[in-house]
This record gives sequence, structure tokens and C-alpha cells, in this order.
Amino acid sequence: MKLTSRSMKRESNLELSMTSMIDVVFLLLIFFMVTTSFTQAEKELDPAIKTDGSGTNTASDLEPIIIDVFDDGGIPSFRLGSQTSTTIDELRIQLQAITNRDDGAFVKVGNGVPFYYPAAAMQVCSELSFATVTYIASEN
Repeated sequence: MKLTSRSMKRESNLELSMTSMIDVVFLLLIFFMVTTSFTQAEKELDPAIKTDGSGTNTASDLEPIIIDVFDDGGIPSFRLGSQTSTTIDELRIQLQAITNRDDGAFVKVGNGVPFYYPAAAMQVCSELSFATVTYIASEN
């Protein structure tokens, strides 16, 4: 049993409702406008590192401060860079010349050195307001 006739099929036109599609497009547009965050361009951001404009760095600004405490023929000695000293007072004078104390200092100790000498070096660094003082034992 057939309920529709052939003539009805020919006359019906397919019609699309554009209203719902326009609603979806506007909802997506509003969603993207609301959720978009507008950030500054990278070239407009302030850098974290400030410079004085001279553009020059000294080697001491870039190298870590390492104090080697070693036994020099029975005499405990301190080496800071290329300078060697045998007393705590000489080491203090060398460390006072260092301006970059924010990176801290490393006290590297060789074998056979009495603990008094690296402890004294760490105390001098602490008194001169180094940010951190790290003790490094020798691996030998």
C-alpha cells in the first residue's frame, strides 16, 4: 500500500533553514572574541636583565667564584683565580675586590687540608655578604 503519489514527490522542494547556521556562527564568533587574550608583543616587553648601556662585561661577572684550598708542601694555601695566598687576611683582601657577590662562592677543598682552613674561607665569604657559600670536597 502506497500512501503518497508520484505527483507529490515531484512538487516538494527541499528547503534549508539558515537561521540555525547563523546562530552557530554568531555563537562561535562571540566565543572566540571573549576567550582571546591580547598580550603584548615580545619586542614591547621589559627584559629581565637590565644593563647600564656600556655593553661591557668583565670576566669576573661571568665566571663562578671558586676558592681552591690545597696543601702546598705542608702549608695550606688558597687559590682564587690565578692569585694564591697563604693567609686568611690575604684571601679576604682578594675577595673584597669582587663586586658580583650575588652568584655566591664555591670553596673547593683538596685532600689532607685541615678543616679549619676551608671553614675560615667560608666564614670570610659569609662576612663579605656572598649570597651562598658552597663546600665542595675533593674527589681524589
